[in-house]
Amino acid sequence: MLNTRSLDDLRSYLEGSAGDASRPGSGEVVLCPPVEPPDMADAEVTDLDGAEEVSEDNPYVLDPDTEFAPVEELGEDEAAEQAVHLREAVRFHDHRYYVLNDPVISDRAYDRLFDRLETLESAFDLATE
Repeated sequence: MLNTRSLDDLRSYLEGSAGDASRPGSGEVVLCPPVEPPDMADAEVTDLDGAEEVSEDNPYVLDPDTEFAPVEELGEDEAAEQAVHLREAVRFHDHRYYVLNDPVISDRAYDRLFDRLETLESAFDLATE
């Protein structure tokens, strides 16, 4: 039985089954490499398509730090401000991904931003907009 704890486990399993005719449904397995967003180290928010709705000082747009302080350490005002920036960033990244097909952050970074927003909204009873 396959235990898919991680993508690496799955990749190893699939690579091991490539060409193994004794396994049902096996054959050549082609794995697509993950799409990495471009290096945005020197970019400015205003340089990006879809940035019209994003504050230039939003820390979650380009190369976001996804190491967040524990929710218990935040005051309500700080949590509300962080949630505003996160909502704005999530909408921006949704547009870049789904409309322009040109993401500027990794899926993992997006997931962490989205999870943090959900956590803040739940912990501080912030309205989802």
